[in-house]
Amino acid sequence: MAEMHNLMTDEQRAKTEALSWLLEMEAIHNPIVQNSFIANILRVSHKIVDVQLVTDVHKKKLLIYLQLTWWGNRFNRKVIAEQVANIIHEVMPNLEIRVTYSLDILNKSLEVAKDL
Repeated sequence: MAEMHNLMTDEQRAKTEALSWLLEMEAIHNPIVQNSFIANILRVSHKIVDVQLVTDVHKKKLLIYLQLTWWGNRFNRKVIAEQVANIIHEVMPNLEIRVTYSLDILNKSLEVAKDL
């Protein structure tokens, strides 16, 4: 994992560390899932290349958009994207989570949404 982390750009590293910090702060309030959750997010965090946090005050939702880009077939990308959403849902079950991932070099994306 350390090797993968070193391959990230400074911007990617900052975003993944910020996301990990946010989720870790949430996990503190749920010690049952904290240890397994932190291990899981670190396993997939090297694949997160863009993070946007958008707060919807009226609906009291925090929308997290993760842009995931890596080599692999479409099925594997979908599985990993859903896995990331499930990991976040463990710690912050009240969030609406949108996970997007790149399908090709033209930057088309397919959205995997979990309405929570």
